[in-house]
Amino acid sequence: MDKKSIGRLLWGLALVLAWSCVLYFFIKSSGDVSVEDLLRYKPGHPAAAALAMCALFALKGVDFVLHSGVLYAVSGIMFPLWSALLLSLCGAFLMSCVPYAVGRSLGQPVLRYVAERYPRFRVIESIRSDRQLVIALMIRLLGMPLAVAGLYMGAAQFRFGRYMLGSLLGLLPSVVCFTVMGVNAADRSSPAFWIALGVHVLMLLASAGIYAALRRRGAQPLPRSGLSVGEAP
Repeated sequence: MDKKSIGRLLWGLALVLAWSCVLYFFIKSSGDVSVEDLLRYKPGHPAAAALAMCALFALKGVDFVLHSGVLYAVSGIMFPLWSALLLSLCGAFLMSCVPYAVGRSLGQPVLRYVAERYPRFRVIESIRSDRQLVIALMIRLLGMPLAVAGLYMGAAQFRFGRYMLGSLLGLLPSVVCFTVMGVNAADRSSPAFWIALGVHVLMLLASAGIYAALRRRGAQPLPRSGLSVGEAP
């Protein structure tokens, strides 16, 4: 079996496993699987609810239609703040693991695909850093598509520890902001809700500004043979 087939198999297995967990836990909870029902869901068993949320996070790692921010917010609705933050961080870890593993198994074809299909990744070349941690952090801060970013960095042979640390640091602002908004969703007049929303908007503006600045620096097209950043020690 070649690498391409292995990658497709891993992707399919991850999707089947995630969907199976979601269907099991939410059908057991009277079949509430829509976004609206998910946001209203009040778990009778916190452990089961946490496992179901982890399954949704894993599913998002293979490009589920839900925005990751919705999942962070749902964690905040379901659990107290510190438990919700921990669950959201675990979710960010799961969302980052799945596409990285698939990208690493597929290798160079993914780099070519990303370069051709997602031109925004070309700005990464203008960062001019051989540090994988910095690259991973910048990719996440720039708001690149979550699953595609994981595929890209896995295919570029980023070391897992540096990839994951950079990814979690880059995702942390969104994790905190959306989780805090979820915790305070019942009282949208609370200062915590509006502070979290304001910080998130500022992060979006900063991300857009950084991206525009990198484009003005004149990012070069990605080499078809792959990225040198993935080969850094």
